[in-house]
Amino acid sequence: MWGLSVPLLVILILRIPTLLFHTAVEDPSDNFVILTSVMGPVGIGIAILKHRLMNIELVIRRTIVGAVVVSVFLFVFYLSIAILAGGMTEYSGSVPGSFMAVFLTAFIFTFLLQPVQQLATDNIDKVFFRNREHYRERLGQISNDLVKIRDPGRAAVSVIRYVAGPMEIPLMLVALSPEQEISGSWSHPESALQADNAPWGQIQELEGSHLADPSRSSASSLDGWMVRQGLDVLFPLKVSGTLIGLMACSTPRGKKLFSRIDVSLLANVAAAMALALSHSIAYQVLRRMNADIERMNAQLEERVEQRTRELEMARIQLYQSEKMASLGMLSASVAHEINTPLGAVRSCSEQMEAALASGQVLEDLSRFSRLVQVCGRAARRVAGIVQNLRDFTRPSQQDPEFIDLRRSIEGTLQILAIALRKPGVELVKDLAEIPEILCYPALLNQVFTNLLLNAAQAMPEDGGTIKISATPREEGGVEVVVQDSGPGVPEDIRHRIFEPFYTTKERSGGTGLGLSLCYNIIKEHGGEIYLDTGFNDGARFVVNLPPRPPS
Repeated sequence: MWGLSVPLLVILILRIPTLLFHTAVEDPSDNFVILTSVMGPVGIGIAILKHRLMNIELVIRRTIVGAVVVSVFLFVFYLSIAILAGGMTEYSGSVPGSFMAVFLTAFIFTFLLQPVQQLATDNIDKVFFRNREHYRERLGQISNDLVKIRDPGRAAVSVIRYVAGPMEIPLMLVALSPEQEISGSWSHPESALQADNAPWGQIQELEGSHLADPSRSSASSLDGWMVRQGLDVLFPLKVSGTLIGLMACSTPRGKKLFSRIDVSLLANVAAAMALALSHSIAYQVLRRMNADIERMNAQLEERVEQRTRELEMARIQLYQSEKMASLGMLSASVAHEINTPLGAVRSCSEQMEAALASGQVLEDLSRFSRLVQVCGRAARRVAGIVQNLRDFTRPSQQDPEFIDLRRSIEGTLQILAIALRKPGVELVKDLAEIPEILCYPALLNQVFTNLLLNAAQAMPEDGGTIKISATPREEGGVEVVVQDSGPGVPEDIRHRIFEPFYTTKERSGGTGLGLSLCYNIIKEHGGEIYLDTGFNDGARFVVNLPPRPPS
């Protein structure tokens, strides 16, 4: 543009005096030709410097295109001037009009030059570079596509598809370093190349692209490996100095070397792919870790459930063992409770046998009837004791049931009658009308047994009072209180009385499990058990039970 605008500017300067003053001036045609010849190359040189067109191939190509286009335009321009010059000679009186026609023609040619030159350049680029413009544009966009890919295989295949086909590369390989958590190798054509024997140590030391040198194939393991694979250029895929993998390819068909722009674009693609592979590997590792964590959680939950079942069985066995231990302590009193009605049955039966043998039954029928009634009452008493023993010693059932808690308390007191019957010890019952509650009766029997036995064992030698009461609660459920007039619980150990295996009865063989089991049983029922610290006349344990246990 400058190469043409300067000569036109000279024409205007030379012709302005003629237009204004109608004076003859020296013919500037010689100077015009000289200026045009000089300013054309000068304009091309300025364009090279201004737009940094230092690629020799590009400079030569565009120089040729520019020279051809400018030559054609100059030829047409001079031809137009020559044609107009004849008319100007014939009609010399209209020199300004003729000059204006020349000026408009040059002006139009000046603005037509750039579009025509650009069109010629684009068409020559398509022929000269074939599809290079297309794949260069695609290589510039591939970085945006790689960021969205989270699978290393998809990222590698996408790069191969974008690069190998448009650039007419016969062989291309993308491989992950064996140091990565995930391994993989992808090639074009598929499965044609492998990275098993790649010299990863030398690749790690590379700072940029590496061109294979066949003359060093025997001395360099990297060059030898590339030559054997048919690869010409290799790009290490690095992120923050860490080697992620490699990207390597052969030269396009026809042995055309890559241009500087192509190598730069491939290096940018390698950098983007290294970052994408790093992110996708981290994502895949994170997914695998999450899957491992989920699997471990599932196994842990299964183990916890198994341990919970085992602990449940151990807990039931522990409750049962504690009940049997308590029953062992009560064996003498239970035997006495059974022997007393059995003795009555035996005595009555002997008297009835003697009466039947002597034939006195009809003579003393009323006496015989009384003996039968005594036997019946004694038998029912034995049956009640046996039923209470069954209720007390049976294993904890799996399902709760609705019961009147007074019945459980009465049965427990009957079992403990002899153990609670000490000189000077008075047992007081205060069992009010209470609602039925949903509970595990056998477990609550164990609680009342432990609390009553502890109260009996705490009684001093001169006697005292043991009181058990059951009252309804305003918010629903039942409150059971067991208190005694003994010495009470020392203040310094009150915070430990519900700890497992803590006992103050080492000499008498205490296990320290009684109150601990009571605490766990009441908690499982959704209730609470505590020592009333405001009661100073002995020990007072309060048990609060809800209408039903939690699900």
